[in-house]
Amino acid sequence: MTEVITVRSVNRGLWRELKVAAVKEGVTLGEAVNLALQNWLQERKNAGKGGKGKSFWSLKPLRFEGADKEKISTLVDETLYG
Repeated sequence: MTEVITVRSVNRGLWRELKVAAVKEGVTLGEAVNLALQNWLQERKNAGKGGKGKSFWSLKPLRFEGADKEKISTLVDETLYG
């Protein structure tokens, strides 16, 4: 069910970005907002499950140590792309 709502204190820059992204994806602004809300709520649920299924944005970089640390990027590319 849909309903008309009013939301105060929305960041204008974020709103513009959302509008542009919605147009590029070919979805309505309402659909884009629903997806954003759904994803945010799912992240909150996953965070409450002992961290399982954490958001991409919660990942922290790792420092690679080892003999091959100077060529790690090349090794990753070889593994991924052959």
